[in-house]
Amino acid sequence: MEQDFHSFTKNVWNNASHISFAAKSSYLAGSLKTWCRKKKPLQNELSALESKINELQQLPLHQQNQDLQCSLTARYELTLSKINQYYKQRSKKNWVSKGDRNTKFFHQAVIKRRKRNTICSIKDEHDLIHCNPNAIMQTFVNYFNYIFSSPNANVCPPFPLHQGYNHNNDPTYSIPDNAEILQILKDMKLKASPGPDGFNVEFYLATWDWIGEEVTQLVTNFYQTATLPSHINNTNIALIPKKLVPLLPTDYRPISLCNVIYKIIAKSLANRLKSHLPDYIDPAQQAFIQGRRISDNIIIAQEIAHSFSLKSWNHSAFMLKIDLAKAFDRLEWNFIVSALTRKGLHGHFINLIHACISSPTFSVLINGQPSQKFKSSRGIRQGCPMSPYLFVLAINELSIMLNEALRANHLQGISLGPNCPSVHSLLFADDLLVCGQATCQEAQAMANLIHHFCASSGQTPNWNKSAILFSSHVPQQ
Repeated sequence: MEQDFHSFTKNVWNNASHISFAAKSSYLAGSLKTWCRKKKPLQNELSALESKINELQQLPLHQQNQDLQCSLTARYELTLSKINQYYKQRSKKNWVSKGDRNTKFFHQAVIKRRKRNTICSIKDEHDLIHCNPNAIMQTFVNYFNYIFSSPNANVCPPFPLHQGYNHNNDPTYSIPDNAEILQILKDMKLKASPGPDGFNVEFYLATWDWIGEEVTQLVTNFYQTATLPSHINNTNIALIPKKLVPLLPTDYRPISLCNVIYKIIAKSLANRLKSHLPDYIDPAQQAFIQGRRISDNIIIAQEIAHSFSLKSWNHSAFMLKIDLAKAFDRLEWNFIVSALTRKGLHGHFINLIHACISSPTFSVLINGQPSQKFKSSRGIRQGCPMSPYLFVLAINELSIMLNEALRANHLQGISLGPNCPSVHSLLFADDLLVCGQATCQEAQAMANLIHHFCASSGQTPNWNKSAILFSSHVPQQ
């Protein structure tokens, strides 16, 4: 970090004390860009230092030359370290081979990553191929507008607080203090890609002494009002290719780049929410729950598949693997609110969560350029700290439906042995395994239940990525 960074940043921030946090952040970002442009480029500085060191090495040896050479060598090492750090960030590599600086490796990684992520063409829903940058951008905006739009987008009204409700008696409501917020920051990845405001975690940690109080006040205001200023929840969508040669918008994985201030708020809510989940979430769900291991479900699934192949296992059964298409993006907000309400959480805490998931504005990043902003009416973001827990809570509604059907004898599930519990589902976050007896009645009951769950939650099975396995006693016809 540059020696004058702290003093420059502090002066700019304090001089703008009369304006809002958002305006100050924008003003500081512009000032830092100007400050960076005035700095001598690192490569030029490195070359100049190399030349001076080479000149000194040609001179006769005496103490003054040796001292100057040591000083220049130290500056050279520092500059080289900055260049190495720069390319390490740009290449998104989290390691250095054998501890070497290896700037050539990182430089090549930057070029390779840039080429792979450059979008030169895209095919739209009408099978038209677009190569114009504006047309490419519009194709992606149209695609995400469709994915993020609910077919029945009823606005979920804020929950009224019951008379006599006391925040102090609600363990989920406690407002984060300065120490908790700072710890949340320290737990985040330092060099993770920043949100639209351009400030990453490392910046907030470096400037916490004079920015921390205002950040804490922002978080406190949100907890008290359940209202987010629009600038906090602006989100960039970065596109990660899922294929070597992506052709369609579906060939890219959208990752939401949220502002650090929003991630602090979302992480504080996630910490409060996840402590209530282990005793509530069905044992069939092993993902994202503290104290559970997803490998347990893998072992059970392997045991079921093995039993299906045994001739001695005298049962006609099926195991259906369901892939949910764009599972996070399609999740209905009202369904999330219903799941939170069933959990018994208080209205104000639900309002806080609803404010976070319903207020973002999105811009798609195409070759580094943001598109025009657009809103959503459903979905949770991959990149939001709350999303995994909200998704697990929503998918748990399927487990509740399955358990109710089991108690009503509409489903039987399968049992691997005389004293084994009945298994009706194994949940791996957004990948589902459902099991049952291979009868027309049970298959129809399972189909009706899954259809009802999908219609309520907004989920859509991707049958192209789904599969079914029958036990050896099921006839092949």
